[in-house]
Amino acid sequence: MMSKDSISIRQKNAILLEKAGKILVNPGPQTKTDSLPTVLAMQKNIEDLGFLFSKDLYDTLTTLPRKRLITLYGEIVPVLKKMVGDHVEHKPFYKNFPHQVAAMDEIELQLNALLHYWTFGTWIPEYKKKLRFPLEGEEPRFRWIGLARLEDFDQIFIDLISSSSSISAADEELLDWYLEHENSAKLNRILPETIPFKEIQSIVLAGIFDHHGEDAELIHKFIKTPTDVLRLVTALSDGDVSLAENTVFINLERRERRLILSLLEDFPTLQEELRRHKDRWLRVGEILHPGDYAARFPRVFEAFRAIRKNLPIETFYSRLEACLERNDFENALALLRQRPGELARRLDLLARRFPDQNGALLAAFGELAGQVSARLLLQLIAHFKNRHIQQPTRIFFPKGKVSKAQVVPWKLDPISADFSAELVTICERDLIRRYQTLPPLGKVYLDPALKEIMVPLSQRSASKSLKTYERGSRFALAQEIKVFRAFIHWKNPTFQFRNAFGYNSYSERVDIDLSVGLYDRDWNYLRHISYTNLREKELGAYHSGDIVDAPNGASEFIDLDIRKMLAHGVRYAVFYVLSFSRQNFNHTPECFFGWMYRQHPRSGEIFEPKLVENKIDLASETQNCLPVMFDLESRQAIWLDAAVSANLEWNNNIESIGSNAVLIAQGILNMSQPNLYDLFRLHALARGELVETAAEADVRFVLEETLAPEGESPDGTPGAGSAQVQADQAAQPRTLTPFQTEKILAEFV
Repeated sequence: MMSKDSISIRQKNAILLEKAGKILVNPGPQTKTDSLPTVLAMQKNIEDLGFLFSKDLYDTLTTLPRKRLITLYGEIVPVLKKMVGDHVEHKPFYKNFPHQVAAMDEIELQLNALLHYWTFGTWIPEYKKKLRFPLEGEEPRFRWIGLARLEDFDQIFIDLISSSSSISAADEELLDWYLEHENSAKLNRILPETIPFKEIQSIVLAGIFDHHGEDAELIHKFIKTPTDVLRLVTALSDGDVSLAENTVFINLERRERRLILSLLEDFPTLQEELRRHKDRWLRVGEILHPGDYAARFPRVFEAFRAIRKNLPIETFYSRLEACLERNDFENALALLRQRPGELARRLDLLARRFPDQNGALLAAFGELAGQVSARLLLQLIAHFKNRHIQQPTRIFFPKGKVSKAQVVPWKLDPISADFSAELVTICERDLIRRYQTLPPLGKVYLDPALKEIMVPLSQRSASKSLKTYERGSRFALAQEIKVFRAFIHWKNPTFQFRNAFGYNSYSERVDIDLSVGLYDRDWNYLRHISYTNLREKELGAYHSGDIVDAPNGASEFIDLDIRKMLAHGVRYAVFYVLSFSRQNFNHTPECFFGWMYRQHPRSGEIFEPKLVENKIDLASETQNCLPVMFDLESRQAIWLDAAVSANLEWNNNIESIGSNAVLIAQGILNMSQPNLYDLFRLHALARGELVETAAEADVRFVLEETLAPEGESPDGTPGAGSAQVQADQAAQPRTLTPFQTEKILAEFV
């Protein structure tokens, strides 16, 4: 294990590249003329991956000696390749896709597939790869690599810790890694006074507990409720800190048990709190052995004895439920006044149950809104803005690390438009009031495109991706785009075993399939492209061929011609990634999906890294994923990142899950969510002045993320600033984009 505080520059740059699009480089003594050829060669090579150096970084690189430049290049290129999916060799079944699939005789297609299946994937036809024309007519959207400051690295983790909502599993692992490799003194210095989101707090405390166990005072500082302790024990057991799924709790050492028990002893309402998660606490009690410490921690011993023997006790929730059962609005409201957050979560229920008391409900909430989290107020705004409009279904994502959506019929009674409008006004008024305490922004420009990008309030089950969005976000496609090209890549897991001759290994066959369902504007099924149907010529839709075994890695591609599909009534294209062999995605060492936009699909290579629009790592405990869909009429890509259940009696393919997938896609399209435009608008009203154009703004909130991080680009054209700009750059307008999720959650929610 590495010693504390031993994070190398190479490790920092790998993280900075992925999370902030920057690298740390200390200026050298060279003159520009000495190193310029090497820097230009580096620039040319990373252009092929879709990246460019910003002017500040470019100028700094020209001061480095050639040997240092070569070392730096060798460090960053593997990271850039992995970011866009170019770190593997993409070898589709048909090497001359897509025209080979379009031109091939149907009998030959069928025979090739049968031979491949009969040999369990060991036979693949050997066609000579034809010479392809160089890439033509394409306009890559380059991503800029900026020059980082030393504090930018720590800021990534400060933003993660300060996030007001859940973070992804990949970010949880990254945060734990940081806590392991930094020393206690630095953690004490950079940790905020409070950690806003309880799940993140539990991850931080577990990291301190595991890697800095001697610093018990730091743990005591953040524990506010017994449920905080439960989340901590859950995190120590590598369980679900949202408490949505059961956890197998690990055994603790005596020192650790004493610390956990000491955290619980100070709570006067411990018995009531333990009953909120009674079954979990009973299992935690089995590893804590509170009876061994009855004299030292008597309150904890009595609380566990009470829940073990199921001794009667009246709790807040039992009193509240009793009031609701007898339709006692006044006493129910009196109880909920004690817990404003609980009142906020039950507003819809109370408004439906007691419509004649809506005035009193609004008055009470207006008094208490200041004690409700900004995150919850934003969710209330989105929920009630269109609550008076009835929908056919509603969709929700239960807590947990797997993004399995549930779609149910809309059975909620209507709520008056006046009540909803007044509630939205209360929430917005309180958010503006609290945002007024933050530093001024000056003149603010808001990109209208942000109305289609959702506030990232639930990243718990989000997949790691090149650009991360909240589900339901829409982003426009350029009008000149002719073809979507989607791709997947995966590799079999390899296992080692020992026999009489020593160690050996074997590859477990994994079959991942890429498919797309095509639907009209009313969501009627039209066609699909998958291993069961490799081509639809009149639609310009082609599959590169089904591969059922990937000991050395395998790739599949699908091309969709936008104009041809529109001409045949196709509006929605929903992509599916399915594990036909029924292993979960996290069972494979690597599995990812992505897409690119192509003008001339027969030019250039089948996989062109500079044209990759997005890449999503699939590593969740599920066998099916809907990563993205396209609305061809509005020319928008719509972020889904959702799992869908399959029929276990059928093969795991598009035919078996298509109807469920359509419900989920429709549900995500109709979800009520807060968008970034409304969030930033509230900040502008509270902290500055809205202006019509970006040119006159001091701060710009924009969707475009292919801007130079600071100053100018290497060719001298003006850049536009980054999501993190030095405070003393007053002359440079500050530009914030939605792609640094942690920054938004930490600074603006």
